[in-house]
Amino acid sequence: MVTRLQAGQNVALARVLPGASRVAVGLGWNLVQGSGPQTDVVPAVIALGQDRKAVSPQHVAFFNQLTICDDAVGYEADGRLSGGDRERVAVDLAAVPPNVVTLVFVLYVNPDLRNPGTFDSLRSGHVRLVDRSGVEVVRYDIDTKGALGLSALVCVELYRHQSAWKLRAVGQGFTGGVREVATVFGLP
Repeated sequence: MVTRLQAGQNVALARVLPGASRVAVGLGWNLVQGSGPQTDVVPAVIALGQDRKAVSPQHVAFFNQLTICDDAVGYEADGRLSGGDRERVAVDLAAVPPNVVTLVFVLYVNPDLRNPGTFDSLRSGHVRLVDRSGVEVVRYDIDTKGALGLSALVCVELYRHQSAWKLRAVGQGFTGGVREVATVFGLP
């Protein structure tokens, strides 16, 4: 059974995946095709410390840096991803360094292709927590109407709560794109 989250809700991983030490977070989206330049959606993962700031500039996974946290967090090879995922990030929970307390999963519009660009053409989007075999256990559907005018979204957070991991649906939008997200999380 799939647990569906709305913005602000969370779920303990021990409840939906008892004993799991490896999970993956799938991100998917569909865009309305227009006649101009197509919107290029980019996913990223930021590893935060206790202060809710990025541990360092090297603690951001994206298309130019596919792994972080000593390879405990990294993009899976592109190919035939299931469930409508465009990208999938594997997380070895047991190997995430103790100074990393939160992994923030972000989608942003690539400012190099559509300056500044927004999610106005976003038809649908989702974030899924899947087990090692790719079976969906948690799903958060992005509010596409709430994304109008936005150029970056903090979708979900995978975070430590005491000694256990939880997943929180966030749904926080930004009009200032990836630069605003970087500022919020203390990145240069």
